[in-house]
Amino acid sequence: MNTVFSANRGYFLCPDAEEAFEIGPLYTNGFDQLEPADDELIAELPEREMAGNGSARARKKREKRQHKQRRQRKSPRSEWSVVKELCSGDDKVLKFHEITVYRDDILNLRDDEWLNDNNLAFIYEYITRVHIEPTLRRRIRFSNKQMIETSIILLMPTFTFLLAHHPEPTQLKGVLPPIEKAKFVFMPLNDNEDLGVAEGGYHWSLVVLSVEDRLAMVYDSMESANEQETKQLVSKIEQYFGAKFRIAVDAHPPQQSNGSDCGISVAGFTAILVARLLNAEEKHKISMSMENVRFNALDARLFVLKCIKRLKDEVETD
Repeated sequence: MNTVFSANRGYFLCPDAEEAFEIGPLYTNGFDQLEPADDELIAELPEREMAGNGSARARKKREKRQHKQRRQRKSPRSEWSVVKELCSGDDKVLKFHEITVYRDDILNLRDDEWLNDNNLAFIYEYITRVHIEPTLRRRIRFSNKQMIETSIILLMPTFTFLLAHHPEPTQLKGVLPPIEKAKFVFMPLNDNEDLGVAEGGYHWSLVVLSVEDRLAMVYDSMESANEQETKQLVSKIEQYFGAKFRIAVDAHPPQQSNGSDCGISVAGFTAILVARLLNAEEKHKISMSMENVRFNALDARLFVLKCIKRLKDEVETD
């Protein structure tokens, strides 16, 4: 991928950029990676140190935090207590911007349950509102509203489904978010083929577009389970953009150990990759490989549950 980041320009194509920094073993729930780029720390480093190790202190700080988190993994008992508290009231648990979270959505976040469209929609709304938009406003010096809102678009599952199955994708311009103006588009892909069945299908995977690279990057927690669905989606993407996209299947995504963690894997993979984009080093290529990533699906579920509880508590306090 040749799209890089600059504080003056945002994301742009730069084939001659320096190679991405090597990423060591990462033990994560995905969401713990979503922190703003530590610009203040980077600014303190001498220029020669910056050039030599790419903010080594910042990476060391993250590694230390990750080690601490591995020693503090929460138990299923903690998960159940959060679920019980959130489900004790009305059927509608939380309204967060455009997304309403219901009791059934909370139950889906228990271990070994299958995430639905609305679970992923909430997670995408949360990442966009809490992390993507504030971080880009801070990091891009000469930004405008459109640049902030379209640089990284997390497409809701319903829109991905609509695009994958629409007979005339170009007719969706003005219906979908303006993905043609985006630099990156994250698309949760479901294998549901029955247009008459809501919340159908058996498997989620993730397709990430690098629009300027004309590249579709594929991350599947069950090898190539959604291979045909991916080809169909990319074909519709090509019709929408009027351009060919190369498919690159990531060889190293963490693999789920059961039949139900595909949805939370898509959420966690999204968080990891968005964090890479938001914390990108100036004018260095950005690694989008999942090699050396060890993903904790249960911890990711618990994070989302606690996130919903925290947001609900904030609303009730106000």
